[in-house]
Amino acid sequence: MEIIQKLQGGGVMKFWETYQKLCLDSGKRPNPVGKELGISTGSIAQWKNGSIPSGETLIKIADYFNVSIDYLLGREESPVRVNGHVNGDNSVQSITDSPVTTIQEPPKQIIADGLTSEFMEAFQGLSFPDKMEVMNLTMQKMQKGA
Repeated sequence: MEIIQKLQGGGVMKFWETYQKLCLDSGKRPNPVGKELGISTGSIAQWKNGSIPSGETLIKIADYFNVSIDYLLGREESPVRVNGHVNGDNSVQSITDSPVTTIQEPPKQIIADGLTSEFMEAFQGLSFPDKMEVMNLTMQKMQKGA
């Protein structure tokens, strides 16, 4: 949660405003959308009061509305749509009924020693919540060393 708060940058209420707008734009209300996604009404009430969802929940919401997490957190002004939607089983479903923006960035070259390479391979195999935990620990270590 700590890293998401650091990444947010759009103000505490920005997530709730964006979520609410996306729901209304799709002709639905926030609580029924949350129910479809398996999110409790208590969590949604916390969002109204400025709380930010967990990383896993942000992914569910971003996938549901086909927007980026950065858009949900107020770090981007317009939703960045991808040319596919990742389903719960990690299969990709093509989206043809909405505008598509493809973002292509050149691959970054990372020159790493053996230990760093092993770490990167291990990190790739982690679940999203575990990656968030590793990132929080890394941030804490970096702050102690600064």
